[in-house]
Amino acid sequence: MDTADITAMIEATESPMYKALISFLFESGARITEALNVTFKDIQETDQGMIISIPVTKAGDKYRRSIYPISSGYIRNLIAYTNPGSNDRIFLITPGHVNHTLKKICKKIGIEKPITCHKFRHAQATDMVVRGYQESIIRKNLDGLQVLE
Repeated sequence: MDTADITAMIEATESPMYKALISFLFESGARITEALNVTFKDIQETDQGMIISIPVTKAGDKYRRSIYPISSGYIRNLIAYTNPGSNDRIFLITPGHVNHTLKKICKKIGIEKPITCHKFRHAQATDMVVRGYQESIIRKNLDGLQVLE
């Protein structure tokens, strides 16, 4: 899966939630369980995009914080459609439903590669390697831990 596949998937769905989820899974490299546990209180708006604190499933009560300029627009659109509370999760779906829907989207646009939620994480890592990121930066972006106060 590459950036062209991601773009095609976003364009192929009319669902504001799936546009936000697809862009967020790729841009963050988050595991699906991490992405599905993000709440609206985990978001901090900035003029450059949203800083989102992603709960890291492999580290208990720790979070990975980063700015997500591309996903921010899709998440803002989702907020406009859903009018959520601060404790609400951004994506109110199950991992199984996500995988099923992603496969339907891919079939619709002719992507025949096997698609799972975890492929977005691998796609992000591969994209960073292609762009020349150092391995330590890639590790920090995908698994970097920061305890929030």
